[in-house]
Amino acid sequence: MTEKQVKRPRPKVPAKSAKKTKTLTHSTVLLIVASLILGFIFIYFLPSTKPTSLTPEPTFAAKKAAPTVTPIKSAVKESVKEAKAAVKEAVKEAKEAVKKAAPTGDLGVKEVVEDVKDAVKAAAPKKGEEEGIEYAADGNGWKKQILVAGDGKATPQKGDMISMHYTGTFAKDGKKFDSSLDRGQPLEAPIGVGNLIRGWDEAVLTMTKGEKAKLLVDYTAAYGEQGHPGGIPPKSDLIFELELVDFKKSNRVEVEEVVPIIPIEDQVVAAEGNNWKKVIVKEGDGVSFPSKGDKIVMQYTGRFQSSGKKFDSSLERGTPLEIPIGAGMLIRGWDEGVPTMSVGEKALLYVGHEAAYGEGGFEPVIPPKADLVFEVELLEIKEETKA
Repeated sequence: MTEKQVKRPRPKVPAKSAKKTKTLTHSTVLLIVASLILGFIFIYFLPSTKPTSLTPEPTFAAKKAAPTVTPIKSAVKESVKEAKAAVKEAVKEAKEAVKKAAPTGDLGVKEVVEDVKDAVKAAAPKKGEEEGIEYAADGNGWKKQILVAGDGKATPQKGDMISMHYTGTFAKDGKKFDSSLDRGQPLEAPIGVGNLIRGWDEAVLTMTKGEKAKLLVDYTAAYGEQGHPGGIPPKSDLIFELELVDFKKSNRVEVEEVVPIIPIEDQVVAAEGNNWKKVIVKEGDGVSFPSKGDKIVMQYTGRFQSSGKKFDSSLERGTPLEIPIGAGMLIRGWDEGVPTMSVGEKALLYVGHEAAYGEGGFEPVIPPKADLVFEVELLEIKEETKA
């Protein structure tokens, strides 16, 4: 071969593509883990460059306190501290996964990714929760922090009428969605009988008279996956500041346990909406109708459409229900149906489960997918007042 001749590279023959495998070496897995951890730190721990509004201080002043802002430098420092703890835990979890998989060589990328993701998520603080806070009581989907201790040791029992001031905010951004303080009147309602969200029905039973508390309620113990048309988006975690002003025992009046229910198809429907219908039993004044936010004074008995069996009655407590209408504190069938009634009217309100307690029900009182009928009487309307 002369100097002028040039060696031409022999064309490479493509090798048969080997079947890809999901098994990895220890070093490769740990490299992937390290990259994932850094990414998840930025997602879950480092704050936005925008100022962050803090949760309002534990006060029950009617006036809204001026929002405060966390300095970015301080927030980053605290977030990095939390991130380091999460990294340590995540690496530990990943190493354990590698150890378990090593003997068989089964180091799947998907499995490693999911393990790291779950470990970092578990270490991240939940919205609305604060480090170092002691919760005096908790349950399925709710936690209660006492702000001001109440008087004595007596707590409400199921069926008792409570008088409660409250302010409700969204856990994700602290935005207020409802407050009895704005109306200038406490909420009055029976507790523990399914008229209120489950978080309230369970947590308020742990409070004493005069107690002020902060209640963190997961969406599963509030308005669920569907939310509420009164202004609660789906899957909303909520925070309430509560003050139990008073509660009282009531004289029980016997109400028939079971009565035959006339099918709605055999009734004259006076008003209807999405999964609810109203039948008038006695006409009201035809003039005075409640508006959204007004406090209604109502006697009622609730029964199951399928059996006619009673599950709740204000008549048994001897005290009518007093509660704002259309504010998301009641089932949708009530929030939409009661405003069609005038003062003095008696009616039957047929409510399908979609407009009541949904597919999950409200155990142990209301079973899943329970269609209900209410015998209701609108006694009085107390118009909404601003503080």
